[in-house]
Amino acid sequence: ATICYNRYTPKILGMFCMKKTIKKTTAYKLWVLRHSFVLAMALSIFSFVVAAGGLVVVNGETLEPGDTRVVRVYVDGEETIIPIRAETVEDVLQKLNISLRANDEVEPALDARVITDDFQINVYRAKPVTVVDGARRVQILTPHQSPRRIAAEAGISVFPEDRVNFTETNDFIKDGVVGQMVTIQRATPVTINLYGTLIPHRTLANTITDVLKEKNITIAPDDTLTPAADAFVTSGVIISVARFGTQVITVEEEIAFASEQTADPNSPVGKVTVTRPGVPGKRIVTYEITLKNGAEDSRKEIQSVIASEPVPQQETRGTKIVDLSSNVVLGQQIAAEMGLSDQFECIYQIFWHESKWNHLAQNGSSGAYGIPQALPGSKMGAGWDYDPAVQIRWGITYMNSRYGGPCRAWEFWQTNRWY
Repeated sequence: ATICYNRYTPKILGMFCMKKTIKKTTAYKLWVLRHSFVLAMALSIFSFVVAAGGLVVVNGETLEPGDTRVVRVYVDGEETIIPIRAETVEDVLQKLNISLRANDEVEPALDARVITDDFQINVYRAKPVTVVDGARRVQILTPHQSPRRIAAEAGISVFPEDRVNFTETNDFIKDGVVGQMVTIQRATPVTINLYGTLIPHRTLANTITDVLKEKNITIAPDDTLTPAADAFVTSGVIISVARFGTQVITVEEEIAFASEQTADPNSPVGKVTVTRPGVPGKRIVTYEITLKNGAEDSRKEIQSVIASEPVPQQETRGTKIVDLSSNVVLGQQIAAEMGLSDQFECIYQIFWHESKWNHLAQNGSSGAYGIPQALPGSKMGAGWDYDPAVQIRWGITYMNSRYGGPCRAWEFWQTNRWY
């Protein structure tokens, strides 16, 4: 370097510097060529790290992390899990090149919005099924898995007591059965005359004794039974249970139906929609009456027979968060109802710090749930997992009972970071 910058010998030094430069350049190129594989690998790893940190590529489409949802797609039980950017169920199926054929069924509906991670889509492929009802045979193409639902789709009515099952088809291929086979074993219609009250019934039992056991009817020593207990059941037979010398009455009582709810991510939170109304059941209750001076003095239940089972009511409840601020407005209303409008600021602060007023918030480690972060969430009562009103009212009541009011609870929270 000292010689290169000597101004007194420019020609000699120019030649020297040029040779020096050529030598260095040639050496650099040789080093690059010798280490090209290492450089390529290093560049690839660097590019992968950068891409993995900010982007996901699915089916040739570049996706940002915030735009993707993890979706589980089941096609006849075969699972595909994929991060994907899509607005609706139909979009997901199109991106995955899953085409629907005639009679295929999709759950949820094609226009249902994909709004959460771990979103599940079920595709049921239609298959040929033959429904055999005695001498009658109906062939249909159906995606359904329930034998009773398949029978209904085939236009065949069945009673609750009928036996409807899938049957192996190997022995029936020669008779023209295609695909799976559903067979219907019809129950025998009978009538039970229980102390003068007629109860229609259908049964698969073989003997009169079996029918009585099925209906939980006990024959007392002073009862008379016809036909005989060991007689075989025939269509239309009347089974009579009578008691002489004692006054009995039989009344019909209602059995309340239960409600079964499923979450609906496309309806606003708290909205309940009845998809199938419930039907009360009926039971026939027989009482033995004790008379005193010609009037009823007491009664004793001697028989209780279920005439019809209750049918549960099917409901959906919305879980879609429309706007968390609506929970704050609801909280103001409930605080006013409880006479605590002047302490709402304290209520607001506690719920904001606990859950940001999100009624679906769940602590991943402790399991605390909802706006007040109750643990366990179920102690808030019916609707605890989806109804913000239930959660808010429980949380305010908790502040009152434990701390003597929301503002005292807020003072405690600020010191301890919990309440």
